[in-house]
Amino acid sequence: MCRDLLSPRVDEALELLAPEEQERALGFRFEDDRRRYLGGALLQRTVLGHCLSRPSLALSFVRNEWGKPSLNQGDDSAIRFNSSRSHEVAILAVGAESEVGVDVEYERDLDLSMRCQFSKAERGFIENAPSSTQAFFEIWARKEAYIKGIGRGLSHPLDQFDVSPCGEGFVHDWSEDSPSESWSVRSVELPITGYAAAIAAPYQFLRFEIIEVSFDELLASFA
Repeated sequence: MCRDLLSPRVDEALELLAPEEQERALGFRFEDDRRRYLGGALLQRTVLGHCLSRPSLALSFVRNEWGKPSLNQGDDSAIRFNSSRSHEVAILAVGAESEVGVDVEYERDLDLSMRCQFSKAERGFIENAPSSTQAFFEIWARKEAYIKGIGRGLSHPLDQFDVSPCGEGFVHDWSEDSPSESWSVRSVELPITGYAAAIAAPYQFLRFEIIEVSFDELLASFA
């Protein structure tokens, strides 16, 4: 997990990334969106480079038809990862062998009408929660982590699976494109308030650890 994505120093990451990432960063219309992208991209390269004992710029990525990134075949194909960024936080999940999905959401005031795209159990969880806003983002982070984990993103129908906090965390997916294996999803408590986060993976969860770094620490690793 990386903090301070809106730090003015985030722009220093531009020259540390691959040309295609630089081009994408410069394509963002708003400065804050560019900085969030730069911070998330630098976190991804730094951590994966460390995991593979390779220079971060030596890594190359490919995307599936729905946009989920993975390491190129020339890199270690056993490593699976997924990332997310929101406001001043970026989060990266890394695993071995099996796929993984992760999401982080900055809790903010918004129109909760999107609940109509949620399952009945998810809507009930939100309506009965002490804070409907916090509950909404908890569900939204869990749903995003799952659809990113299975690699389909928002092409997967949001109202045809259930990630409400019950049933030992297993996702109930009744869509036509549901994965053949069972998936679990769980909320993740971050060492910072005002955010909802979740992680998803096939079958039962293994142990995981949250490591927090600041953007300045990421930059220092390149010094």
